[in-house]
Amino acid sequence: MSAFDLLDRNKEILVNALNKGDVETATSTLANFHCLALQYGQLLLNSAVNAKDNCRVLVSLLLKAGAPVNDRDHLGATALHYAARKNCLGCLKELLHGGANVKSTDKNGLIPLHYAISGHHKNHGKCLKLLLDSGSSFEAPTNDGQRPLHMASKFCNTTAVKLLLKYGATHASRDERNQTPLHFATIPTVAESLLFAGADVTVTDITNQSVLEKAIKHKPSLVPTLMASGIAYHGQPGDDGMRVFFHLNILSGYDKGEIKIISSMVRRLQYDFLKYPLCEMFLHLKYLRVAPILFLKLLIFLILVVLLTSYTCLRSKMSLHMRATRYNAREASFPVRDDGDDADHDDDLLVVARILKYIISVLLVLTVVWSVIQMMTLKLKYFRRFGKWLEMSFMSCTLFLIWTEGALTTRERHVAVYAVLFGWCEIIVLIGLIPSVGIYVQMFHKSALGEIYPIPQATRLGDLA
Repeated sequence: MSAFDLLDRNKEILVNALNKGDVETATSTLANFHCLALQYGQLLLNSAVNAKDNCRVLVSLLLKAGAPVNDRDHLGATALHYAARKNCLGCLKELLHGGANVKSTDKNGLIPLHYAISGHHKNHGKCLKLLLDSGSSFEAPTNDGQRPLHMASKFCNTTAVKLLLKYGATHASRDERNQTPLHFATIPTVAESLLFAGADVTVTDITNQSVLEKAIKHKPSLVPTLMASGIAYHGQPGDDGMRVFFHLNILSGYDKGEIKIISSMVRRLQYDFLKYPLCEMFLHLKYLRVAPILFLKLLIFLILVVLLTSYTCLRSKMSLHMRATRYNAREASFPVRDDGDDADHDDDLLVVARILKYIISVLLVLTVVWSVIQMMTLKLKYFRRFGKWLEMSFMSCTLFLIWTEGALTTRERHVAVYAVLFGWCEIIVLIGLIPSVGIYVQMFHKSALGEIYPIPQATRLGDLA
């Protein structure tokens, strides 16, 4: 057997012994072949670190035999990286004592501290502290700009988050996608730690989405924690001097999209979030600002619909009278002439109808101008609301009616019916926008759905259990 084959065979024996944690075999093999530790140090150290038993003894044995502690594998990782991922405190101490570099990076720019954060073993807190005390950087970025605090938040490692913040890691650091550690938080404990340190819920990433908006879309369980950060208490419950402060910028942000967050909740059918105090206060304040406009619009529509109903009834009476006159003339063998009272009655109806027409025209112009202003402001969002389509249908039918005069034709009667129907429906929609009324509308809607789609008995019993 050649010397090369003999060396290769003993390398395999040594690797197997390291994997099994066999200290005796590893010691005897290294005693006979010292060059193995020098030539295959990185492979042997990785095997020793990953051993199920006696890993610290094996690492110490290899280092004493001269194994290079900072050699890298094909991924650019050293034995210290794998010891950190395993959260093996003993191996870390031996490697650091042997001169391992705590700032060495792999091909992805990860240092051993990043690897240690991804582990959730029993000693991971002590391992993190050891690496930090040994000079590991708590602000070392990866190739995509993620700091250790980003990874701790991503891996739901609350211990790592608290420890990094204690050592001075900044909660406002951003990666290449402009995301902060709070963007990566998926569990409440991590989010609470970051928020307690001063993390901002309103910061946006490269897609212009805030932390709260992303949580509504992808992590609903995190939303209550994020919104709770917008309420501050000064004093104790029951004290006269207790004050509650609402930081509404969490919902509104610093741009013009003040209701973007609320709209996102509604669009995703997450109505329970609207019951939180921060949302209720925000919506109440917004309602107080728009209430005068809402009631003014409701008053205009109410007057407009009442006048349109009266206008339609007057023109219908004219139609009935003319139809009766034509019927009498057809039955008689000679022309039937109206007397003076009937002529005066028709003139009175015509005058009243014209007065109503002018008033309706003025109110309709005001409504159209207001709708055009809203359309220019909201653009495509204007057409996403059911009430706006109802409003446009009402205005179209009303415009058609006031464009014509005299007795109603068959087509005009149909349009009049639709106009009155759309008008009263729009009034109901506007009344439903009043919060005190809207609550009862929601209760009725929920009760109606419960009657239409009753809950199975098994489900009810299961809920009670």
